[in-house]
Amino acid sequence: MNSLTLPAYAKINLTMDVLFRRPDGYHEVETIMQAVSLCDTVTVDVEDGKGIFCDLAPGMPETPAFPRNMENLAAKAAALYLRDSGISGKKVSVTIEKNIPSQAGLGGGSSDAAAVLVALDRIFERGTPYPELERLGAQIGADVPFFIRGGLQLCCGIGERLTALPALPQMFAVIVKPKFGNSTARIFAELDKKSGLSRPDTGRALSAIQSGSTDELCECVFNVFEEALPGGLAKTVLRIRELMFSGGAQAAALTGTGSCVFGLFSDELAARLACETAEAEGFRAYLCRTVGGR
Repeated sequence: MNSLTLPAYAKINLTMDVLFRRPDGYHEVETIMQAVSLCDTVTVDVEDGKGIFCDLAPGMPETPAFPRNMENLAAKAAALYLRDSGISGKKVSVTIEKNIPSQAGLGGGSSDAAAVLVALDRIFERGTPYPELERLGAQIGADVPFFIRGGLQLCCGIGERLTALPALPQMFAVIVKPKFGNSTARIFAELDKKSGLSRPDTGRALSAIQSGSTDELCECVFNVFEEALPGGLAKTVLRIRELMFSGGAQAAALTGTGSCVFGLFSDELAARLACETAEAEGFRAYLCRTVGGR
């Protein structure tokens, strides 16, 4: 086998908390992340030769937001895997059908990188344990380890310390993208200035997951970054949350550092109608479902 195509799923943060800023400048986080069916499609081709190349799949519209070749996290993942594995004399080409919006808090670039690591390991039939692939992934980005396995996980540290959680009954998610993105660095800086923040009850959320109660889990959904949004985005996030709740969502929150907002639904028809309502208001909206791990 010298070619493999894998889905690279997006994620939503069911809870998102920032505990403190570490001496190394990174922030200690505690977040429960869930993979959803919105995905990029990543194809990895390996042949004799040299070089690592990354581009959009044929037919995809051109976008300046998509970094090519070694500027892309997927290409960096391929280079790291080959170097760490001691593999030489191989040319790796990565093509990505890009469906996950950028600057959205959905982890699209990190998920693409994780898919490349998994694909190369299968192509070369090395059978590397997931914890080792996650160690490699952490060198690329904080969210990459989560995407190695996906599913539902508690992520701590900068996001690289993972605890797999039992799968919940499937739910439907409507992901809504405002017309503008958000700066991760800016929102962390704004959060550092805040005191007396409202925070998610992560312990209660974990108990709800262990007991299989999606209703109780939905009561715990919260993202601390909503406390630090700039005015324009804060109003937009509030509007989207109102749309989700009025459409029957059991929970709604910002995902990651934004700018996307998701609503969680137990009923697919309600989710579909909420998605259509968001689109009628001029937002990009995606109807998807929660998915398990690899």
